[in-house]
This record gives sequence, C-alpha cells and structure tokens, in this order.
Amino acid sequence: MKSFYALFALVAVALVTAACSRAAEPTLAPAEPVPIYAVSEVGGCAMMGPNCLTRLLWSDGTVTIYRQPLIELPLSGLAALSPEATSQVDPSVPQAVIAAIDAADIDLVIAGLPEGQCWACVDGVDFVLLLATGDGEVRIDSADTALDSAVPLIAELNNAAAAMGQNTDLPIVSR
Repeated sequence: MKSFYALFALVAVALVTAACSRAAEPTLAPAEPVPIYAVSEVGGCAMMGPNCLTRLLWSDGTVTIYRQPLIELPLSGLAALSPEATSQVDPSVPQAVIAAIDAADIDLVIAGLPEGQCWACVDGVDFVLLLATGDGEVRIDSADTALDSAVPLIAELNNAAAAMGQNTDLPIVSR
C-alpha cells in the first residue's frame, strides 16, 4: 500500500510539474488585433465632398482610415469595411488607450463632462468617439458632451487621436 501512495505522489508531482511548465511557455501565435477606438469627423468637413474622415485604432497600432463619418456603425462594422488608407502608430498608443479605458469609470466620466456644442451646426466639425470597453462599446459625441482634456480619459483619447491623425490625411475630394 505504501508503494501505491508513493507511486501516486510521484505521478501527481509529475503532472503538476508538466502543467506548470506548459503554463510558463509563451504563446507562439500573437493575439489577433481588435479595434479599440474610433474617431469620426462630422459636419463642415463634408461641405465640398466626402472629406470627413473616420480613423479606427487597432490594438496592434494599425490605423485604418475611411473617407466618411461612420458614426452609425459599431467598431466591428467599421473593422469589416475596406479602408481608404492605413497607417501605423507607436504600439504604446493603443496600450495607453486600453489602460485609460480600463482605469476609467466610463459612465461617471461621461456624466461629469459638461454639455457639448454643435460645431457642425455652424459649418464646424464635431467628433464622435467610439470606445471598446469590457461592457461593450461606448459612444461620445462632442455635440452632446464637451470633450474636456482635463479629464484623464479624454486627454488620452485626444493624444491617441492626434497620433492617429499624423500623416493620415487623404486628398480633398470636391463634388
């Protein structure tokens, strides 16, 4: 009976060791990139033609650019479209966006923001932000809610939008 317990203990130690060593091995295939943040321009940029851009940030730093404001689509709907152009931002940009979203109480942030102003109503440009959160997607429209950069989440989203906007303008299209 002692030999049975010794054998059982030896097998248990071997299984635990094998499981632990497998858990420590790095994953060979990288995670599939996912869309995490979109910025759509709405309003005066459409006066001459389809010149309001939507920029979609992916978790790997890829930015896909579309020539129209796609504010009615969810992130997954944007991701399924063929982009007009693509670019790349430093991988720290999407990491910072994900960290800012994770750290924020989104409902509390939105509730604390002042009322927005409709710049598109006077030939200006409004911005619609779409964020991927653990609870789904959140939409923030600058016509409804002021994008106050004093709020850490909004400041990080503004930084990301600036990085996404570098070298990603498309030629102006006239009607």
